[in-house]
Amino acid sequence: MRWKVFRRRLSVNSSRFSVRTHTPWPMRWALSALALGFSAALALWAFEIGKELSGVEVGAHEELAKLREEIQKVRSERDAAQSVANTADSLLKTEKATQDRLAAQVHLLEEQNLALIKDVRFYEKLVPSKQRPATAATSSHPPRKAP
Repeated sequence: MRWKVFRRRLSVNSSRFSVRTHTPWPMRWALSALALGFSAALALWAFEIGKELSGVEVGAHEELAKLREEIQKVRSERDAAQSVANTADSLLKTEKATQDRLAAQVHLLEEQNLALIKDVRFYEKLVPSKQRPATAATSSHPPRKAP
């Protein structure tokens, strides 16, 4: 008897429809979302268990804290070195400016010295040779020329 029923269902004359109860579409969506959420939670749980079993995160929190402390230390060292470098740079600029100013003053003083020596020579020429004293301008050493 069962054979006849089975053959009737698989034959060409079998019915092509199935009877289902109607469920509203919001209910279908809610059930689908619930099933999807459950599947995602199950997958996350399996992933976390897999990480624990593999030992990937052994000591990761301690290492992270250690690395953060090391970063703070290195940053403070860098800031100190940067401060020293900035101070040295400003001192170097100050010294260069002072050196340039002193070089300009030396050049000005040499020009004034040459002008004074020329004036002394001019006035010595006006004085008769018997009354001329031996000065630096008439010595055997000629005055230095400005560079």
